[in-house]
Amino acid sequence: MKTYAGIDLHSSNNYIGVINAKDKRLYSKRHDNRIEDVLKVLGKFKASLQGVVIESTYNWYWLVDGLMEADFTLHLANTGAIKQYEGLKHGDDVTDARFLAHLLRLGILPEGYIYPREERPVRDLLRKRLQMVRQGVTHLLSLQGQITRYTGRCLSGNEVKGLQAEQIDELMGIQRGRLDVTVTTTASYFTSRILADFARKYPDIAISLDVTNRENLLKQLDSNQCDLAIMGEPPEGLDLESTAIMENPLVLIASPDHPLANRRRIPVEALGDQGFVFREPGSGTRAAILRVLEEKGMSIPITMEMTSNEAIKQTVQAGLGLGIVSRYTVELELETGRLVELDVRHFPLRRYWYLVRRRDKQLSPVAQRFESRVLDRE
Repeated sequence: MKTYAGIDLHSSNNYIGVINAKDKRLYSKRHDNRIEDVLKVLGKFKASLQGVVIESTYNWYWLVDGLMEADFTLHLANTGAIKQYEGLKHGDDVTDARFLAHLLRLGILPEGYIYPREERPVRDLLRKRLQMVRQGVTHLLSLQGQITRYTGRCLSGNEVKGLQAEQIDELMGIQRGRLDVTVTTTASYFTSRILADFARKYPDIAISLDVTNRENLLKQLDSNQCDLAIMGEPPEGLDLESTAIMENPLVLIASPDHPLANRRRIPVEALGDQGFVFREPGSGTRAAILRVLEEKGMSIPITMEMTSNEAIKQTVQAGLGLGIVSRYTVELELETGRLVELDVRHFPLRRYWYLVRRRDKQLSPVAQRFESRVLDRE
């Protein structure tokens, strides 16, 4: 009987689903992003396999190339077109993978073109150049509009291009003003350095920094109490604009004398009988960790809850459990040997910090300049 495969691809793992001509599920499991693992699974169905569907995500090259070299028939799903059909995009990886295979079986899969490997670098560079040109024009027009709004002057594009940063600051009134920034507790470990750089550049600007947990930060955004916020990935469904500004690796820490401290490539299963110290409910770090662990099909026992990262560090250092925290929060402890980072498979968990603001927020020139300086750090 004919079979069909779908692969829901993520940054570090993928979910493979295989069905037969009667839509019966034959295989459904998550794997790390290793081509040898994918080939091993699909090789069992190769004789009957009519095709493999892969999402056209940003990182599909390695998977498509590896499967084509192994003589599999590949189909690149146009995910944007799939979303046009009512009910065809599901909320979890299991149904997503199986549904890609289902669309292929029915012959209604919206497909994208798989460019030859040798053409992709040039194509990607051209697309990036076009994106940069469009962004440049957008920024120029935006700056022209802001100068007119704040000064009443209408400058040509060439006049704007000839302005130095200091001249723009003076025109826009950025030398003075107020900046209100709210950050999650974990983000405060590096945000203070960003604000210090900004304060040295603009010493006459009054800066307010509020450090709180994720729940309170979202309330502040909702009530328009801050100009900008820095946090982990914001929740969906809110009218917010967010931009990833830097990586936030979540590491597994232990005391130096912990039995696992000197082991390498520790399997996740070895953590099953360990106690874990976690942040309180409402913490962004806690939510991010649990979400990523769920994506990877992992679970760990939470034996203690703390209201701060400092409390977690002290508790772990005392040997009362393991902890998962942002690497930024334990840089000093790792450097001095008071804590160790465990070498566990799937760790560190890759997350990002985001600069966030309300979509309808009209930022002051001061807040706009801070936003641009943060984004330019990438």
